[in-house]
Amino acid sequence: PVLHAWYGATLLSTGFADKAYAEYKKAAELLPDVPEFHAGVGHSLLNIYIEKAKNSVAAFKKAIEIDPNNVSALEGLGIVYVSIDRKDQAAEIYNRLKKLDEDAAERLNQFIAWGLDWGEMK
Repeated sequence: PVLHAWYGATLLSTGFADKAYAEYKKAAELLPDVPEFHAGVGHSLLNIYIEKAKNSVAAFKKAIEIDPNNVSALEGLGIVYVSIDRKDQAAEIYNRLKKLDEDAAERLNQFIAWGLDWGEMK
């Protein structure tokens, strides 16, 4: 388990969060009472999330570049902005959406007002 964890740490520090996650998870399965292994799983998932959030921002921006009034892309970008604590940018998108689609604007407004409830993840 310790070797899996060390390998996970090396993978995480070199930018391979997906592979690090698998190694930390294996270490935590083999020795479930070691908090550092579970923390490694958490850090791996956090890095995976951050990378995916960055990629989704780029994808949504590309869609908006092609069609500045694309409601789906605007709403998605707004939600990502809320999730990465850029509520000011989400509010700007909300104002754009109000003119295009009241329902989408209201859904985004709920995210802005209440944030994202990730719930208890298992």
